[in-house]
Amino acid sequence: MSLRRAREPGARLRAKTAYDWFEYFGAAASAKLLASLVSYPHEVLRTRLRQPPDSNGIVKYTGLVHSARTIYLEEGVRGFYGGLTPHLLRTVPNAAIMFLSYELVLYYFGTAKHTH
Repeated sequence: MSLRRAREPGARLRAKTAYDWFEYFGAAASAKLLASLVSYPHEVLRTRLRQPPDSNGIVKYTGLVHSARTIYLEEGVRGFYGGLTPHLLRTVPNAAIMFLSYELVLYYFGTAKHTH
């Protein structure tokens, strides 16, 4: 039975297998990984813009474009991905577990009729 058919009103849902749940978990983890890789430079820029002035009162990063240019000139492209590994280790499992939990709650406590 396709997912589209399973979601039609009155359609019987089949019991989920462990493979189905791992598939949800993997899909959520993959989506979060890709989203994090694409959006992480933005996180770096936001963090750098929040840096306080140095001891002489000089602000190093004054705007978005200036910050991006400064990071690129001083650190190269790698500068936009510094700290990515700990970020991924924290956010990817979190998103995957949250999505899986959501699906489990819907499956077991949702209003749709299903077979176990």
